[in-house]
Amino acid sequence: MDPEIIQKYYQMSITEDNRFFPGDLVAVGDVHGQIDLLWELIKLLKDTGVSLLFLGDLIDRAKKPEDDVAVLNVIKNLREEPGLYGFTSVEALRGNHEEMFLRAVEGFGLTSYSDWACNGGSYQMFEEMSQHAGWLDSLPLYKLIDKTLYVHAGVRPWVNLKQQTKNDLIWIREPFHQATDLHVRGVKRVVHGHTPNFCGFPVVRDNRICIDTGAYWSGKLTGYNHRSGELFQVGG
Repeated sequence: MDPEIIQKYYQMSITEDNRFFPGDLVAVGDVHGQIDLLWELIKLLKDTGVSLLFLGDLIDRAKKPEDDVAVLNVIKNLREEPGLYGFTSVEALRGNHEEMFLRAVEGFGLTSYSDWACNGGSYQMFEEMSQHAGWLDSLPLYKLIDKTLYVHAGVRPWVNLKQQTKNDLIWIREPFHQATDLHVRGVKRVVHGHTPNFCGFPVVRDNRICIDTGAYWSGKLTGYNHRSGELFQVGG
């Protein structure tokens, strides 16, 4: 399909002339162990004073097993000392891949370990990655700002936010994707990941923006500036 047609279909609004200001909240889509793209993002935003919010799925499907450990090391350090890179703060949300990994670490049986490993888990680096289980287990499920909900997967329509289950927030696709009205009190728009668009473009709808652009496949990592509403990418 012609790239211009694809771009129009996904209502892409990516700007290359990005301006970031101290205090801007910048959400980042699924990294999935792409350490080179993560460093490219950091280089782009370094010393801007923005607050970074990773939407989950930091790990799995990396090009090399050690890249998952590298991503965890970098984001852990960013969370603890954001000022070293000129950020105001760095946070991350829990994604379904963090959940699968934690279940494997917690010893929910061979099935849990196999589920994680078969979904791109770097089983060769299991011991090294297990050292990060503590802070990964502390990651929140969502962040709500000005009626914009930041979450890994989405929400279940007609269910109040506090009554959403963990599975809804980190696993849901349908019926969230098809809902024209979410009917979730206090939520006007959802910015999420989880469902990759392997064309490499974010999916923009009236009530949601998906910024999972399949970084491990497309080579594009996408971000969203809460203040300006602008989408941007590194890689590709």
